[in-house]
Amino acid sequence: MVELIVAVGLMGMIIAFSSIIFRFGIDAHRISSANAEIMQKTRAITEQLNSDLRGLRKDAPIVIWFYRPDPNNDSNLRADQFMFFADGEYSSMQSYSKFDGKPVAIDDLNQKNTKLVHGNLARIHYGHTEDANNRKTWTLDEPKRTLGRRCHIITDDNDLELWPRAKSFDISFPETTSGQYKNEVYEHDRMSLGQWKKLDRDDFEYVFDTAFFDRTSGDEERPVFDTTIPQTYHKLLCEGVGSFAVQWAYWDRRLGGVGDYELRWFPSRDPDGDGFDNDSQFDLNFQFPGDEKFGVFFNIPHGAKKGKWFAIEQTRYRFGTGRYFEAGFFPAALKFTFTVYDSRGIIEGGRTFTHIVYLED
Repeated sequence: MVELIVAVGLMGMIIAFSSIIFRFGIDAHRISSANAEIMQKTRAITEQLNSDLRGLRKDAPIVIWFYRPDPNNDSNLRADQFMFFADGEYSSMQSYSKFDGKPVAIDDLNQKNTKLVHGNLARIHYGHTEDANNRKTWTLDEPKRTLGRRCHIITDDNDLELWPRAKSFDISFPETTSGQYKNEVYEHDRMSLGQWKKLDRDDFEYVFDTAFFDRTSGDEERPVFDTTIPQTYHKLLCEGVGSFAVQWAYWDRRLGGVGDYELRWFPSRDPDGDGFDNDSQFDLNFQFPGDEKFGVFFNIPHGAKKGKWFAIEQTRYRFGTGRYFEAGFFPAALKFTFTVYDSRGIIEGGRTFTHIVYLED
């Protein structure tokens, strides 16, 4: 009897230890799977950024919108947007009618009279999306936010609808197709890069609307992505991206005398790294102290500003000095900081990554 009791006790201990080991094994597998998913998403983002920025046109317009949704809570959360032009090999995801140049639904029986759009130059936009019900995903819980990439192929294909119109920016952007903005539905610009570059400063006010950074109403508009609308799939880059921040590098040449150079990133809450934010480039750049959002553009005529948009040479970057970037300034590098979550919420808080793309030769 004693031997039986001892045997049963030992068996119970073995089963208990086995269950603990089994549970740890399952937890380790879940965490490993979650990390693998996060890394897969991260590679998708960084590889797409590398591919697009490899062909960055430094002579073309570059527009960046900086946004801190929660500036009063010492939060690093960002919902920035970024638009630029790049060389590469591009093809549309949806087909377009050969008759009127409009997008054709996937289940349309006349697919034989359609074609894809191809080109070697594109206007590209990165930023958080919203859904078809105008629900701004960057206001949702961070794991539910979606990072989008919108690509408009530059083309002179006469079969495509003329969008946008180089000579009528003031009326072309609000036009809709099937109740949606053309900027959302189309994957092309029937306007050459030369035309984009020749637009005067008044025209560029509407570039900001076309990019959907900050519309006239004051409400931010983002690319629409909705799982129930196949026509929006081409704008999906990665789901579960809680924060997306864009910064550019500049050399500060007046830190301790002539010849003393220090690489810094704009914008920053503490650019000199002294632990104090009295030199925050969010609060001190413009006439809107304490504001959480503003935009800066490169290679657009001086004076082409609207609301909180500013040309790079108007951008103050040192506290109390009144110094500005020179008119011909171009970033030495771009830094992207983003937080990625797994779809099952296993990695609490997600994982934050920094990816730098160098632009100098």
